[in-house]
Amino acid sequence: MSGGEPAPPPFESADAKRANLVLVLAFAWLWLLPLLFFWGAAWGPFRPHGYPPIDVAPSRVAFLAALAVCFLPVLLPTAYFRPWEGPNAARAYEALGVRTFKRCATNGDLVNRFLRRRNPGHRVVRDVGSALAWAEQARSAERHHLVFLLMGLFSAGFALSIGWRGWAATLAASNVVFNVYPILLQRYNRLRIARILERP
Repeated sequence: MSGGEPAPPPFESADAKRANLVLVLAFAWLWLLPLLFFWGAAWGPFRPHGYPPIDVAPSRVAFLAALAVCFLPVLLPTAYFRPWEGPNAARAYEALGVRTFKRCATNGDLVNRFLRRRNPGHRVVRDVGSALAWAEQARSAERHHLVFLLMGLFSAGFALSIGWRGWAATLAASNVVFNVYPILLQRYNRLRIARILERP
C-alpha cells in the first residue's frame, strides 16, 4: 500500500472478506430467500399449490409504510450503541449462547482461526486504533441487523395474522438465528472492546 495510507483493519482484509463470503451467502440463503418466498406466496406469484385461492396480500400502501418503519434503526444516534450493560452483562450474553454463536459468525472464531493459519500474526485488535475500528464495525453491523430484524418481525407477524403458522414459525426462527443473535454478538463485542480500552 503506497502513499503512507494506513492498513485496513484485519477484519476488512481481502482474506477476511473471502473467508466471510460463505457466511454471508448462508445468511442470504437461510434468511433472505425464505422472506422473499413468503412474500412471493402472499402476493401470489409463488403461492404453493393447495393454498386457499384467496387474496391475503396487504395493501401496497400498508406494505410500503411497514417497510419504511423497518429502516428507522438507521436513524438511531451513536449513543444508542454505547455499552450500557453492567459488569455482569458479558456473562449474561455468554449464558444466552453468544460465545457459541460467535464461533461461526462473520469475523468470528472460525474465520480468525483460518486467517491465523495463513498469517500467524493475525489479530483483530492490535492497538487502540484497531479496537475503535472494530467497535465501529460492530455498530454498523448492529444497525443492519436491526433493520433486518424488523423486516423479519413484520413478515412473521403478518404470516401469523393470515393464518400461515408454518411460515410464521419459519420466519421467526430464522430471525432469531440471523438477526437476534448477531445483535447480541455486536453488543457483546463492544463490551469486550470497552474493557480493552479501559486497560492502562
